[in-house]
Amino acid sequence: MSEQANLTLMRRFFDEIVNGGDLDLIDELIAPDVIEHEAFPGLEPNREGIKQFLGLFRRAFPDLHFEVRDLLAEGDRVAARVRITGTHRGEFNGIPPTGRRIDVAALDICRIEGGRLAEHWGNTDTLGMLQQLGVIPTSEAEPESAALVRTFYDAYNTRSYDTAAALVTPNARFIDVPTGQELTGPAGTRTMMEGWATAFPDSTVEIQNLIAAPDQVVVEFVGRGTHGGPLETPEGAIHATGRPVEIRFVDVWQVRDGKIAANRTYYDLASMMAQLGLTAEPQAEAASSAGRSPLYDSFDAAWNAHDLERVMAHFTDDAVVRMIPPMPDAPEAFHGKSEIRQFVADMLPGFRVQSANIKEEGERLTWLATVSNDAFRQLGVASMQANCVALVRGGKVHAFTPTFTEESVARLQAAQAAGASA
Repeated sequence: MSEQANLTLMRRFFDEIVNGGDLDLIDELIAPDVIEHEAFPGLEPNREGIKQFLGLFRRAFPDLHFEVRDLLAEGDRVAARVRITGTHRGEFNGIPPTGRRIDVAALDICRIEGGRLAEHWGNTDTLGMLQQLGVIPTSEAEPESAALVRTFYDAYNTRSYDTAAALVTPNARFIDVPTGQELTGPAGTRTMMEGWATAFPDSTVEIQNLIAAPDQVVVEFVGRGTHGGPLETPEGAIHATGRPVEIRFVDVWQVRDGKIAANRTYYDLASMMAQLGLTAEPQAEAASSAGRSPLYDSFDAAWNAHDLERVMAHFTDDAVVRMIPPMPDAPEAFHGKSEIRQFVADMLPGFRVQSANIKEEGERLTWLATVSNDAFRQLGVASMQANCVALVRGGKVHAFTPTFTEESVARLQAAQAAGASA
């Protein structure tokens, strides 16, 4: 297999088996004689052991998600740097449910043979996971104020607003320094948390550094999420853009009599607005976005926001969309805005796209898209990958061609065959 095919195989493992929960796919993607070098205690280092581990891991953390941060291939080896998140809702290795959130790093290296995963080496921050679950103390010398504040962040990640409200004094002050907004007491706590969670429904916070004294705590953390709802600001609500953001925050907490008495939150509001596409990119971030077209960013965000009118605004009146191969019972091409509108409307329900390898060559944009939506799921596949080409004229798309990869087409055909024989 080519290195690109090996990368696709690994992405399918993470996206469809680990995150999607399709454990039946293990027999297809993992060799029967696979060698597992990081077997879970009590399980065999083979394919059945891997299947059992993923089953118990997903039962313990129903919202388990592996976010692939880096994925590299060379020869028959693929390496993945992964962020693992989830909420502890079931028993895990003898640990009863804690309701706590985990957020740990892992590194996986796999050898590919014959189109399957044949060998696996891995290293997961198990100590960090046990500390986050409260099984192992993070520091015997850490004051109670630190545990209080950690519980507050855990409450946000699990959307336990009542828990958070019970941690604050009746007159506690919460000050958002960049916007100048101020909220008070338990009700203000709930309003603040619900505001962020409404604007970024999938958002989580991850503590990077915490320094605590008995009556004061300073925390550096990262907030990550996708802008999927209205973000309330002093100037009015910012409607969903569908864009992901990653923002660094610093919180300064005041603690009195075992409860939170005050909080001041600092973060780079300009950076957040830039990531939402509402202001120009800061120079430092522009370098990391080199090669990305503003048209592409806007086009991708409109699809992820499920906004039909925003998607259609990117096409010329005489645009052509051609899917290769065509979807079942669909024409080979859609000509003009009327036909394209119907195509887009059929594709939008449940739509989500993750793109990579974005290139701009004059009036030609190319990228690799991993797409999931209700239409694909009804056909029996969790996601499809396509090499996309968009030709631009006058700042709008006049030709758009997604060519599905051979692996995606094979999965679709297999799912259709299975459905026909059922």
